[in-house]
Amino acid sequence: METLSPTVKGVSLAFQLIAAFILGYAALMKFSGAQESVYVFQTLGIEGTRLVIAVIEGVAAVLLLTKMPHYGAILGFGTMLGALLAHTFTLGMEVQGDGGLLVSLMLLVILSTLVVMWIHRKKLPLIGHTF
Repeated sequence: METLSPTVKGVSLAFQLIAAFILGYAALMKFSGAQESVYVFQTLGIEGTRLVIAVIEGVAAVLLLTKMPHYGAILGFGTMLGALLAHTFTLGMEVQGDGGLLVSLMLLVILSTLVVMWIHRKKLPLIGHTF
């Protein structure tokens, strides 16, 4: 059983909320067919996966707010890693004149999920026992 100090719990909760809010918002934009979201997936040639990614982001957001934030962090990190690759190799750092907002939010989710995974590293599947 993992025992965290109140300070560490507070830090974890702050990063969980940040990641969950951004992932939930991103999922909502994909579900609603927001112009920027549609553009991204059409540019990548994977428009059919937009709703699948939205579900994954939504599940990650919910898991980050449960007693299993490590699973939400893993899912959120993996999803954002895919987004990072897409932006790096295809989309670029600015999408439709957003001034890099999408990339900034993606990097914030990556940072937040890494912090959550580190704090809850003993619970991580496959590697948690090594800590």
